[in-house]
Amino acid sequence: AYGFIAHLKKEVPHWKDALAHPVILGAGGAARGVLKALLDAGAQHVIVTNRTFEHAQALAQVFGEQVEARPWDEREKRLADASLLV
Repeated sequence: AYGFIAHLKKEVPHWKDALAHPVILGAGGAARGVLKALLDAGAQHVIVTNRTFEHAQALAQVFGEQVEARPWDEREKRLADASLLV
């Protein structure tokens, strides 16, 4: 989580703008760390999509209503509005 946010701050000049509509592809261990980092940094709503929707749902449930699980076949639609793709 720390490394992800440190890199984002270093490489993206207006990195806080990226927190507006972040989308995470995947629901494994790295996604969990990135999700925590985004929420701790101030993201109000994060979308998680995964090939196995149940995994995305399980991850979203851990973090509460700030995280929305979406089916994999919706990923292109969700990416159209994304401010950050992880």
